[in-house]
Amino acid sequence: MEAREKMKMNMKNIVTSLMMLVVALVTVVSAVAVTPNAIDVEINGIPSTSGDVYVETGSVLNIEVDVRGDADGSVVNEKEVRIMARIDGTDDDLEAKSDSFLVQEGVVRTFSLSIDIPEDIDAEDDYKLKVFLLDQDGSDVISQYDLRVEPPKDKLIIKEVILRDENFVSAGGYLFATVRVENQGKFEERDVRIEVSMPELGVKGVSYIDRLEKNDVLENTKRH
Repeated sequence: MEAREKMKMNMKNIVTSLMMLVVALVTVVSAVAVTPNAIDVEINGIPSTSGDVYVETGSVLNIEVDVRGDADGSVVNEKEVRIMARIDGTDDDLEAKSDSFLVQEGVVRTFSLSIDIPEDIDAEDDYKLKVFLLDQDGSDVISQYDLRVEPPKDKLIIKEVILRDENFVSAGGYLFATVRVENQGKFEERDVRIEVSMPELGVKGVSYIDRLEKNDVLENTKRH
């Protein structure tokens, strides 16, 4: 009888130990770290590996990052992370960040970021585009690229319009308009047409600039 009771007690202890082991295993599994890994990066819709990226002044740089959560076997608490893209080499604050998110094992999430490229950024300087993964412990660089900034092929800007005697013009008189035009494009422009009009009066004046070099500013005066 005593031996039977002893056997029952041993069985209870074994079952209790197994239950505690199962609980411990569940606890460990729930705390296994999931590491975010960038599995794909696209820039302006083009899949990119480390290399050169070309962008025009005054345009928008679009970055898309696919992130997958992979279990790494370590035991840590859950943490939030986010993606950041930044352009280094300029005094301007050119960066974008995603919202924070929890990494989940086997789940792929896509993050879209946009950076506005200033029109007056120096196209002659060298820049770096870096994509980061941020968490409370710091940041890791996912990838980086040499950023080549170029002016658009054709871009003419009206810098200023000056009207002489704009407050009063006698009937049958002339209104003189001076227009300053800058060529911010990549190439020389020829036969640039300048038109100043007053639709309400049905009058207009047209003039031409024969040649306008890259980065040049010229004035054109016309009477109307």
